[in-house]
Amino acid sequence: DYSVQYIPQRSLPDKAIDLVDMTAAHLSAQHPVTDKVSLENDLKNAKTEQDQAAAKEDFEKAAAAKKRVEELEDKLKNVSSENKKEEVVVKPNDIAQSVERLTGIPVAKMGANDIERFKGIVGRLKGKVIGQNEAVEAVARAVRRNRAGFDEGNRPIGSLLFVGPTGVGKTELAKQLALDMFGSKDAIIRLDMSEYSDLTASSKLIGTSAGYVGYNDNQNTLTE
Repeated sequence: DYSVQYIPQRSLPDKAIDLVDMTAAHLSAQHPVTDKVSLENDLKNAKTEQDQAAAKEDFEKAAAAKKRVEELEDKLKNVSSENKKEEVVVKPNDIAQSVERLTGIPVAKMGANDIERFKGIVGRLKGKVIGQNEAVEAVARAVRRNRAGFDEGNRPIGSLLFVGPTGVGKTELAKQLALDMFGSKDAIIRLDMSEYSDLTASSKLIGTSAGYVGYNDNQNTLTE
């Protein structure tokens, strides 16, 4: 669910698997496990050294090797018991934190139950944007429809055109929606359309066409 909601630019199941791998790697780094295999190899070498020293009647070296064997056996027992106690389980909040590290969206603080949270989105937006009930309800319908799973493939969640004079709440509604969904008013991309009056300026949005200078750079506002 997190990968579908917050990493829309990639496809399933790859993005979900990568998210789990990233979380597991992060938890593994936080909870390092002593290398049991290397201890077993050291123990095997110590036993071989003890046997060889005993065969050569080098009892001093054999005694030192025996002591080393006993130490390694004790350490191996402790490692086995510690590893069992420190078994790490990936939890939903761990996945949320990985999404937060990847996207910068404070997902972990928002909670996992989006369906319940979005039930009250109309009231929250109306409390912030006054006198624009129709616009608020249109935005809320689009968001709830998407969160309920009734999205249409690669089509956007909604294409909404807010029209009106300065100060009626067009930009504020977008900012409050970003705050409600992503935890920050800055979680929006604002385009000044006066910059796109030139016929070739569309390349700033969607990139340069094949065969033109800059095509290989593949840089544009919508993907950067």
